[in-house]
Amino acid sequence: MRSKNNWGFPWPPYRKLLALCRRIGARVVAINSEPDDMAPARVIERDMHAAEIIVSETMAHRHAQIFIFDGDLHVICDHLPLIVNSMLSD
Repeated sequence: MRSKNNWGFPWPPYRKLLALCRRIGARVVAINSEPDDMAPARVIERDMHAAEIIVSETMAHRHAQIFIFDGDLHVICDHLPLIVNSMLSD
């Protein structure tokens, strides 16, 4: 069951990842939009939103290594990677 404060995934693995980021001083930027609205028709719209943030961060921090942590539907080659590559090549 999801609530306003819970997106339906177990918290402990994310807590460990974010704790590691805090320990090493890594910048963390959220790329999700309206996670409560998980309608399949919204996947591309959510990917576009995420891609805009990824491209903005890439342009602002050109020499940084960027790690994207997202769900499998978003990272298949014709979704988020294609959109980001297209935006960066413009």
